[in-house]
Amino acid sequence: MTKIINARVLTENGFENKDIYIKNGKIASECANCDDIIDAGGKMILPGFMDIHIHGVCGHDFNDGNSDGLDVIANFLASHGTTSVVATTSTTDKNVIANAVKAIAQKMKTGTTGAEIVGLHMEGPIFSDKAIGAQNPAFTQQATIQNVDAMLGDNKDILKMLALSPELDGSDKLISDLRARGVVCAIGHTGADYDCAVKAIEQGCTMMTHFYNAMTPLKHRDPGVVGAVLEGRGADIQLICDFVHVHPAAINVAIKCAGKEHTIMISDAISGTGLGDGVYDLGGLEVFVNSGVARIAGGALAGSTLTLDTAMKNMVSIGYSIEDVSKFLSYNPAKALGFENKKGLIKDGYDADLIIIDDDFNVCKTFVNGKCVYTA
Repeated sequence: MTKIINARVLTENGFENKDIYIKNGKIASECANCDDIIDAGGKMILPGFMDIHIHGVCGHDFNDGNSDGLDVIANFLASHGTTSVVATTSTTDKNVIANAVKAIAQKMKTGTTGAEIVGLHMEGPIFSDKAIGAQNPAFTQQATIQNVDAMLGDNKDILKMLALSPELDGSDKLISDLRARGVVCAIGHTGADYDCAVKAIEQGCTMMTHFYNAMTPLKHRDPGVVGAVLEGRGADIQLICDFVHVHPAAINVAIKCAGKEHTIMISDAISGTGLGDGVYDLGGLEVFVNSGVARIAGGALAGSTLTLDTAMKNMVSIGYSIEDVSKFLSYNPAKALGFENKKGLIKDGYDADLIIIDDDFNVCKTFVNGKCVYTA
């Protein structure tokens, strides 16, 4: 058993000066004989971050279907405070996706050496070409459960979320089929109008993929997808808080309208993350990273090079409390994908997914299921 002492712990009641006990990978209420005592040195302990929308880092992409690459991704993420990751594929050849799904499913069974892979997020390929952005238009598919299942194969149970364009023929049936399986449906890369968006939300599209980006904007006579969400329909919104994808003022508007309980911070990081400027691949498209900003040749943004610890710093810098930002990074994504009873809070019985951070929000230690997987 492990005991962490001398810490400011973020609990459901705010920060408390208390010890944390870890037993069998879970947070425990007490420890009779702790053989491992860690002194946090007065630093903060927060729930580990959950990134539900990320494509890759350090030259590796979840599309690659490479087991060693999955460990590289998991280790890098842990060093930046992410303890749970939903592996995200992008629009590419169906056979490539099918191979990636197999590799992700296998790694979920064997485990990583860093952040835990807790499921699969398919961003596409059920997309229209109206707001394709940096998704590869050569590989979009029709909206049918058969097309989805062909890529999932025997691993249907790992799919936690699928992003689609709700204006596609057949999307109504696909949304219904996926929701019956407990899969979260997200609106993304869409040219849908306001009425179509409202209908999709009512049918069960409870998530907005990188909100504002690659969707119809709010106009006073044409409210679009953004307008449908800002009315406060209870949909969860993903925000890329690098201040490139979304201006801080627009972040504020989104959170005020959608509600703090529906706000989820994501990285949408691509393989160039952690490597600096250069040319990288995303679903078969060349991505050019310049001054940390990723774009395809046509100029469209292509994911980000953001890490979630930096996203936290950004949000605190514009006035959000640590308590709120922690929810955006931990509990809210866990709740959205059905993990709210085991992840996202520092609470007895929950997975011991924890980070020790200093007052400048630098990650000092990361624990995944009670195991220390990173020390600065």
